[in-house]
Amino acid sequence: MAQQQASQQEKEQAGAQGLTRISDASNPYPAPEEYPEYQPKNDTTKGQRKLSVYTAIDALFIVVTLALTAWYLALMILNGFNMETKSLIWVIWWFLVLAYLSLPRMHQLFTFVYVPDYFVARARTSDGLLGDPVNIALHGSEEDIHAVLLAAGWTKADKITLRSSWKIAVSSVFRKSYPAAPVSPLVIFKRSQAFAYQQEDSGSASKRHHVRLWRTPDDWALPGGEKVAWMAGATYDRGVGLSSFTGQITHKIDEDTDAERDYLIGTLQYVDPEITVKILPDFSSPYICHNGGGDKIVTDGDLPIVDVTGAAERLADVPEVREGVQARKEEAEASRKRDKELPPAEMNIVGALTAIVAIFTAWRSGTQLANIGWVTGSLKQTWVLYGHFIGALAALLFLALTFMRIRWARVLLMITITLISIGDLLAAGTSEHHVASNLFMVAVALVLVMSISSESSRRWVSGDREDKVVSYNLRHPNRGLSVE
Repeated sequence: MAQQQASQQEKEQAGAQGLTRISDASNPYPAPEEYPEYQPKNDTTKGQRKLSVYTAIDALFIVVTLALTAWYLALMILNGFNMETKSLIWVIWWFLVLAYLSLPRMHQLFTFVYVPDYFVARARTSDGLLGDPVNIALHGSEEDIHAVLLAAGWTKADKITLRSSWKIAVSSVFRKSYPAAPVSPLVIFKRSQAFAYQQEDSGSASKRHHVRLWRTPDDWALPGGEKVAWMAGATYDRGVGLSSFTGQITHKIDEDTDAERDYLIGTLQYVDPEITVKILPDFSSPYICHNGGGDKIVTDGDLPIVDVTGAAERLADVPEVREGVQARKEEAEASRKRDKELPPAEMNIVGALTAIVAIFTAWRSGTQLANIGWVTGSLKQTWVLYGHFIGALAALLFLALTFMRIRWARVLLMITITLISIGDLLAAGTSEHHVASNLFMVAVALVLVMSISSESSRRWVSGDREDKVVSYNLRHPNRGLSVE
């Protein structure tokens, strides 16, 4: 009786919607008794891409930086042809700006629009390009993963800093050993890898096995509904070369990513035979494609699910595991203290470069004002120099407030540095004096804006505070932006 009443209610509800349909649990799509009508759901939240107000501001500065970089490159080309013996230096400098400023910003802008921000079994580069495949899933705690990787002869990769970047460059060029060489950050679940491990090959950082690991969100599951604690991407670096998409110096990976996946699993099972592995077939379609550096990648699309639960306890007596556990405790304690006392390394670099730019700009403007007279100089020239001088002092003020983690100060700092760079670009384009110094300062300023507008800088300044959200309706672009 209850089932008949429920069925009758379904009929009435479907009829009210212009569709007669009888459904049950075994057949969610029964054949309609009347020709169906198109009835989209009036859910305005669907089709919206949401980002915080400060993220939207940073995205705006991506566009501004890209435009200024194009202007900067044009001036470099025009001035480069007039500098005879210095032409080669300008060509090299032009290439560096193109590879490390212009092209990455362009990719970051376009990929925000056309590359999906949900999980597609591929990691993304910091520029937004699709990177290496994500080819392993794991069950187990972080301690289990560290223990089994250390026992299997893998080394935890250092974080990227100026020191580690210099060490890996020296290791790759001179083929010196650097067992803990850092790996570049790749993103899934909207965050970089939690940590990475590697094994050197041939005693050089240019060739190595390596794996990145990401913790999965609590509400995320694999196709079919199985939940795992970790996803990982294992690839083999076969050498060093130039990225096909930006021209940056980077590692080049071997195309057979399945071989590295299987090698990693084999090393884990060798030291801990109790580790179990099952295969999720056709996790992705088998494909031949290219990663974010332009390297060819080939995979069969299968996903091994590796269960390392309990490995930390089983391998507790292995010397490498004991040493690794102690080292991680010391690192965690030191990191906790640094997080309380100091901002991230990127912000320290930003602070140092901003101070240099501001002090140099203030000194140069003050010197020129003193030479032409603080009051007696031409009105146009005097106002330009006054603007540079005041802008430099404002940059120092906003820098100090940014390090006090005041969010609006970071935005004003980006605006101030952008205005200073525009002034230097105008000076370089309209005057034959100080062209090289003006262009050099513009390059530093553009690097600063790019760094200050980065996600890591924004997160550190924002801390635990929540931002308002800006929504852009992709389904109805004419509705524009809305702020929540």
